[in-house]
Amino acid sequence: TGLTNDKNYIFEIVANYAKGDSEPVILRAMPALAIPYFVSATNVSQGWPVDHRFNRTDFPEATEVTWTFPDGAVKTGDEVTYGIWAIGEKEVVLSAKVNNVKKEWKIAMVLREWVIATRDFAQNGTAYQGFKGSYPVFSPDGKTVYVITFNALTGLYAFDVESGVEKWRFLPAASAGSYNPLTVNPVTGDIYFGTTTAGQFYCVGPDGKQKWMFTGAGNMQSTAPAVSADGSVVYIIDKSGNTFALDASSGTQKWTVALGYQGGQLLINGNDLIVAICNNTDAIQFLNTSDGSKITTISLTNKPTDISGMAVSDDKKTAYVPLMAGGMARIDLATRTLVKETVIGTNNMYAPAISSTGYLVVGSKDGCVYGVKADLSEVVWTYVHTGTPQTNVFNYSHACADTEGRVYITAGQKTPMNNLIFNAATGDIVEQYGYLNNADNAERQMGGNNYLNGVLYSVHLGNTGTNGAFIGKYVGGTRKFWGGPGGDICGSSCLQSPLL
Repeated sequence: TGLTNDKNYIFEIVANYAKGDSEPVILRAMPALAIPYFVSATNVSQGWPVDHRFNRTDFPEATEVTWTFPDGAVKTGDEVTYGIWAIGEKEVVLSAKVNNVKKEWKIAMVLREWVIATRDFAQNGTAYQGFKGSYPVFSPDGKTVYVITFNALTGLYAFDVESGVEKWRFLPAASAGSYNPLTVNPVTGDIYFGTTTAGQFYCVGPDGKQKWMFTGAGNMQSTAPAVSADGSVVYIIDKSGNTFALDASSGTQKWTVALGYQGGQLLINGNDLIVAICNNTDAIQFLNTSDGSKITTISLTNKPTDISGMAVSDDKKTAYVPLMAGGMARIDLATRTLVKETVIGTNNMYAPAISSTGYLVVGSKDGCVYGVKADLSEVVWTYVHTGTPQTNVFNYSHACADTEGRVYITAGQKTPMNNLIFNAATGDIVEQYGYLNNADNAERQMGGNNYLNGVLYSVHLGNTGTNGAFIGKYVGGTRKFWGGPGGDICGSSCLQSPLL
């Protein structure tokens, strides 16, 4: 009692127990005859677009509805979407004329710098945990992001994309680390991954509970699994080249074929399972998804790069296969033939992205990022990392693209470590940023990025004594078709995914 309508209050609630008081819970509330506004969120990262809506139903005669934001921006109208570029506790002021009297309401907002920023990962003894060869992937609804640690202990982690809060973690029993990128089933939301301990390939449900474990594969230091368009089959290849089709719901083996070499990349195109193995002869294999029988093969001069991924053209007719020794191959998916193989750099190339400018953008172990014409006829621009050392800075990198002509990638082994945003047409850096000061070299990069709803997510390697970081920062823009690892937001590597 005794409160004033339309005024914000802060309440501290403590529960009294026999063994002592609980920790206080802080709540904000505003008593009102009718709540004048609705907002989609009040605790977000800077820049995150928040929907603001005036309650026209209970204030039908109101006029001059105006929203004033803490950065000075002023918007009018019943519905406004706006991202505030500020950090800390801020206020949005809503004003309107009600019964010809101007009224104001203050909306409390809490803005943080990062969408996600954490090093809180389980350790095995004193060994650090980080990310190598992997990248973040998302739930089918885009509300959860998943990452997996690689070192002495495998850990699967789920985070809420809006709050940045960890939802759950899954730590497999008696496993070594994981060197196998995650894949999420775009239909069921189940998560698939393997560890470097033979006989440990897992399916974990969206609730963080194990559904099944497949024991027939060896060391899963290999490329990410792929999932069929209807979500019924998951395809995997282990470090020795043993390739399996598994029932996605039970883990039961449907078929297997031995290809003899580590898996570099997987792609599903209709009834074709396209497997790039780390070998020159029969480097790219076209298999029947139904039984694993061979359709045709393509031999290359350079071997496909290990634990990487293909990019696919917007018309879904062409795949780009990154190769070792600086190579890149262009494959016609309809005719199952090699269109062109060329050399772009001087060391391993990793998962490329096709920008909205039409250029293929790819990071290399040689310390460079290349912008290449789609027909592979010309390197249009080259970015050379100038830090120390110059090699490995784009090792296992996965470029991402948006619809606004930008590409995203992470650079750095020691100094400096930066997330880089390029103008894909020119190779100029639009924005770059780091995490902490990297004084302990914990933010070395040997993993990939992913990008969704304007947020760039990146994973970092770590170093002795310090876990690597998982960070997400709102940078704006919209994800492009095949704009990140695995094509759709789940990383399914399926051209017919329901999310594409």
